[in-house]
Amino acid sequence: GWPGGPGLGGGAGGAGRSVGGCPSLGGAGGISWERALLLGEGRGEVMKRAAGERPGAMIAIVDLNRAQIEEILAEAGKSGKLYLANRNASVQFVRSGDIPAVQEAERLALAAGARRALILTIPLAAHSPLMAKAGAEFKQVFDGLEISEPELPILANATGNPIRAVEAIRTELANHPLRPVDWMRTLVSPERMRNTTVGEPGPGRGRASHDATHAPGGGKGTRAGRRRAGPCGH
Repeated sequence: GWPGGPGLGGGAGGAGRSVGGCPSLGGAGGISWERALLLGEGRGEVMKRAAGERPGAMIAIVDLNRAQIEEILAEAGKSGKLYLANRNASVQFVRSGDIPAVQEAERLALAAGARRALILTIPLAAHSPLMAKAGAEFKQVFDGLEISEPELPILANATGNPIRAVEAIRTELANHPLRPVDWMRTLVSPERMRNTTVGEPGPGRGRASHDATHAPGGGKGTRAGRRRAGPCGH
């Protein structure tokens, strides 16, 4: 997230990609840090079970445009269900779906000139309707979770819009396993809100380096501290 929240010292708000939305809510003051970490762990267990019950795959495709990606979706979709899971940059997309469809998408992407088409080491179709059972289980967790209105807004993964209302946050996080993540929209929001400095809590710089490269307007990425804010996967 960009600098903000009780643990980050002032600023405009917070954002977390995928499961990172849980610690983002903790940083914004909606739940405790301890609860945020437990939610991330619990989501991991739900997704692990989902991988055993409904196997799938995910593929990252780099340096093809949206039109090319849509063509691949239509063609590879003939081999099984295939969905857009993430838009991480204007030329970086992740697809989720049935294993044969993902394998066909890899072949088609490389044939179309993709710089990279990598099937991820994630044995499920995260951020897609194929996670319906896992999504229902995770929703039950959030339905019973006590959430306070955060001191600062968090950004919705699908739209990039800032949200603070408790029910909107509950719906946003509970539906993460089923909905695609449009991180490009999220990258635009801090600049729209006149905040050009983005900090990344945690031990690495993977997300900050990516965002500094792909953020519209060339926003400045900075370290927000060394505290690990929670897991940052699917």
